[in-house]
Amino acid sequence: MQPFVRKWALTALATVLVPVVLAQPTSPARAAPTAASQALTKPVTYDFSKTTDLSDFEKQWGADNIKVKDGLLQISMDQNITAPTIVYSKEIKAGKIDIMMKAAGGPGVATAFMMYETKGSTRDAEGKAYPYDEIDIEIVGKAPKGVQSMFFSKGSPSPSQLFSKDTTLSVNTHEKFIHYGIELTNNYVKWYINEREVHTYKKSQGHFPQDAKFFRIGVWAALNHASWAGQIDFSKQPFIAQVQSIAITPYPSGRPTGKPTVATNTNGQTTANGGSQGSTITTTTVPLHTKLWNAFKGLVSTQVNKLSGPIKNMLPVQFTGL
Repeated sequence: MQPFVRKWALTALATVLVPVVLAQPTSPARAAPTAASQALTKPVTYDFSKTTDLSDFEKQWGADNIKVKDGLLQISMDQNITAPTIVYSKEIKAGKIDIMMKAAGGPGVATAFMMYETKGSTRDAEGKAYPYDEIDIEIVGKAPKGVQSMFFSKGSPSPSQLFSKDTTLSVNTHEKFIHYGIELTNNYVKWYINEREVHTYKKSQGHFPQDAKFFRIGVWAALNHASWAGQIDFSKQPFIAQVQSIAITPYPSGRPTGKPTVATNTNGQTTANGGSQGSTITTTTVPLHTKLWNAFKGLVSTQVNKLSGPIKNMLPVQFTGL
């Protein structure tokens, strides 16, 4: 192959890929602005089979798509409202949050149970991301039996522990109500599924997300993350996450002071299938850099496959073999 032809082919591929790279936000050296909020000091439980009151929550990015109906908090995502989110109005600087939830189903759909440093947007007026702390439990429609637990410290994964954890259940998260929990103290973060601890991160490991103090639940369309969540099909909308109950136990001292309040379903059960023994749980550690590389490979592969045959044939095997 002539050198200039090979160079032209690589330039053509770079032209396709570079805008994606440049679109990634950078974090300015300032925190996200959030109005002062009252801290929660006493345990509270919301059983949506008994109440429709959402006055303690803020509806964001699609208030009409968030409502209590048929004894359930329903968060509905569609093509017009692609990221409806409900945010608890009070700060939880330390504590445990338990929810009974059935995730929204369908490839390309992500259901998220999170703690954020800010109530509102994590981007400024120019679209740049603020550095913020975040603790997540996420379920994507591409993997209905999988649950991902992760955290970010000031906008970046911890360099000392570059991984999230994938937990595999024996039940479908889109068909069953599952008990999820996040516990934040001054010294550790723990993630729970059906009352089993599936992931722990200690402050002593560095880059600790101590400021993730606002609890939220949302459903969003992973439009630019098909390799991670799958390709969404809006002909199957709406995509609805359903929450039976929410229980919040604050730790004013920054550490547990007693047994946390437990979220229950309408039958008084604390977990799917009547208990933590009702479903098999398998947890695996997946390096975050591996996830990012796999996502990048998927992006490159998609773009390469769009090229015409002659151009594609001029690319190095490192690209065509992804």
